[in-house]
Amino acid sequence: MKSLIYSLLLVFFVLNLSAQKYLAVVKKQDQYGFINEKGKEQIKPQFDYALSFREGLAPVKKENLWGFIDKNGKTIIPFEYQEVVWFYEGLAAVKKNNLWGFINKNNQPQSNFSYEETYGFFEGYAAVKKDNQWGFIDKNGKIKIDFQYKQAYDFHKGIAPVETFDGRLIYINSENQQVEGKYLRSTILLKDKYVFFYKNQFIGVRNTKGKILLQPEYNALLKFSGNHTFFKKENALYGLISKSGKVILEPRYKDVGPISEKMGAIQVKKKWGFIHVKKGVQVPPIYQSVKAYKNGLAPVSKEGKWGYINSKGQVVVAYKYQENDDPWFVPVR
Repeated sequence: MKSLIYSLLLVFFVLNLSAQKYLAVVKKQDQYGFINEKGKEQIKPQFDYALSFREGLAPVKKENLWGFIDKNGKTIIPFEYQEVVWFYEGLAAVKKNNLWGFINKNNQPQSNFSYEETYGFFEGYAAVKKDNQWGFIDKNGKIKIDFQYKQAYDFHKGIAPVETFDGRLIYINSENQQVEGKYLRSTILLKDKYVFFYKNQFIGVRNTKGKILLQPEYNALLKFSGNHTFFKKENALYGLISKSGKVILEPRYKDVGPISEKMGAIQVKKKWGFIHVKKGVQVPPIYQSVKAYKNGLAPVSKEGKWGYINSKGQVVVAYKYQENDDPWFVPVR
């Protein structure tokens, strides 16, 4: 019986994976559409602007108004909004008559259209601005934290940064109670288990318990990806370092990009390539410009046209597209 259940679960998992597509926004002749990971146009370029899929829908713009489409290009939310934000937790922030509100995937309003700014829902709460003050609402549109802050940001693990009108940056929980912390003015809080901190104009790293991982002796540190990041000291060149402080690669690159999927962009003589954090140079620097890897593919440009390569540097999608702001492949079901 257990064997049968396991087999059924395995079949379900395989079928689920096979039903999943990867789509990316592309721009051609100033129109936006979507291609699959083999380079086939899934939704032909026809929009004035487009963003990637999230929660099964993609924001697209036509004749100066925004709506949402599904993976087949069918219009799910009509083109009637001035601006939109992706769907988060089943709701999307949309702007109409110069004010923001929230809709579900049936285009039904889930709050009043009465907000000056917002980002979307995170952990059941949305930071919203009204009468030049920020507060938080829940998914029913009910005010959970009154409008009282100069600026407010998303909740993460039950904590949200907010700025008071007297210039203080504090952290609050969902009950609007201030959470004490050691890193309020001199650090950048990241959604990882570490923070950057500054001392005498130099950057260091410590974990969320205060233990120093890297002494403040760097001119620049990029965000860690796994155990690695690029660093720069006084010689103005970038090298590769681990969280323990071990130098993996001595400084040699004039410019670099963020590490993603163990691949980091490097610049040599004004051309770009990629190194693997353990294997060294995997893609030689032959490109005019590159963007980070995501889901196994990286956007790269040659002679002003963009295509995609895999982690071995093999061309997967030919160079025929214009640059766009959101070119990565994302899973769509």
